[in-house]
Amino acid sequence: SSSGGGGGGEKCCTPFNWLVHHSVLQTMALLLSLIAFVLAVVAVEIEQTPHFSRVHSQLGLTALLGSIFLPLLGVYAHHRYDSDRHRTPLFPDRIHALCAYTIFVIVAVVMVLGAHLYAPVASSTSTRYVLYCSLLFFVVVVVVVVIVVVLLHNILQQQQQKLVVVLVASFPLHHHHRLHHYHHYHHYH
Repeated sequence: SSSGGGGGGEKCCTPFNWLVHHSVLQTMALLLSLIAFVLAVVAVEIEQTPHFSRVHSQLGLTALLGSIFLPLLGVYAHHRYDSDRHRTPLFPDRIHALCAYTIFVIVAVVMVLGAHLYAPVASSTSTRYVLYCSLLFFVVVVVVVVIVVVLLHNILQQQQQKLVVVLVASFPLHHHHRLHHYHHYHHYH
């Protein structure tokens, strides 16, 4: 069965409706990233240092460009969604997820490089403290998000299994063979 996609079929209309929340949160993240990018370019211009001369800024630009490309790939995956599919396709769904995880790792590296780059020149100990606490906060948020996603995934799988049990119990005896074949096929494909 599929955990991705989420287009026009039943997967889109789960009680949690993850696609709407995912889209809104990712749009907000992209807007904040664009604002941060503009502020960084302005700061570099004021300091009169070369643009994109450091790994921090190069990776930051890479993450930003990826963050612009990623929603386009997500929209494409949404419109290509097939509720009758038996597996999540490599393209675009799994590539979309892989790109998202990659961008997430790049952003973490950018934050570490940024904290390492600017903490030594920070004017005070409190500024360095804020930089490192921000990085720690990011790591904690990542851990919490991963835990929540895993828990939600497990809860949704359990609810789906309970629904199958209820359906099996409510079908007349001659339909059990057909439903068993359907469940067996979708479980292993």
